[in-house]
Amino acid sequence: MLRKVLAVAVLATAAALSSSPIATAAVGDASGSTTRERGYAISCTGEASSMSAFVLLYKNSSVTVPTEVVIEQRDAVLVASERSPSPRIRGGRVRAVVPLVDRDTRVEAGTAWVRGTYTRVGPVTRVHEVFDDAGEHIVTTGTNQDLRTRLRVTVGSTTIPLTCDEAFAFNLKVKRTPIS
Repeated sequence: MLRKVLAVAVLATAAALSSSPIATAAVGDASGSTTRERGYAISCTGEASSMSAFVLLYKNSSVTVPTEVVIEQRDAVLVASERSPSPRIRGGRVRAVVPLVDRDTRVEAGTAWVRGTYTRVGPVTRVHEVFDDAGEHIVTTGTNQDLRTRLRVTVGSTTIPLTCDEAFAFNLKVKRTPIS
């Protein structure tokens, strides 16, 4: 269930960030479109030195999604800026350099460095999910495979080890049909 929630959240974010999130790999007409989507979804949290962190890394072959980082401190909440890049997730390594801003003032507040490694573990799992989101009926078919991660986020001089409760690679065919 958590994977479905994570997938819906990421798809909704991707749709909101791009005027045509499936244009580069889509085939379709007014009745819908189909994409082949390959990539990684990694959701992590951690705490250290009176800071807590939430990190969402999502890499998808058919849409660019910025890295999400939230750092809570005693006196401020720092979030990824609008110019946050997509993470680099390849060859067993993860890296994201994320400009941060104060959530309330929108003033630049430093940089978060997300780094670490991953390995594929366990069996490849077949998936088939059907759900409605943002005015579309979405059917996903394909595979997921769990990832074992060792990640950390560094903000200033503080390094926060991350626990990634959801981490998987995916290879999906996604059919989107407008809901009439």
